[in-house]
Amino acid sequence: MASKSKKKISFERHVEIGNELKRIHTFLVTLAVEVGNAYPLTGQKGKAYKALGKAYSSIDQARSELENRMYEDYPQEANTHIYYGQSSSSEVTSEQNSNN
Repeated sequence: MASKSKKKISFERHVEIGNELKRIHTFLVTLAVEVGNAYPLTGQKGKAYKALGKAYSSIDQARSELENRMYEDYPQEANTHIYYGQSSSSEVTSEQNSNN
């Protein structure tokens, strides 16, 4: 039985996913810093800090793997800013408006 090909993620969807993962990563790093400044980094009380570190490391792994797939599927359009650069201007604007 032949395996059915899965539908690739569109380039536009990579851009959307990249923006979300950048936002999540930034939030988790900020939260880890806040928790790390408030509680011990080691021992029983350091478990929350370590868990946040693992969470943003997992997000980084996902971004790296998705970026690799994007470069395979869309070599002409792909660039490192999709998963690692600044968020798109429309997202930055909406974040700034929600903070005011």
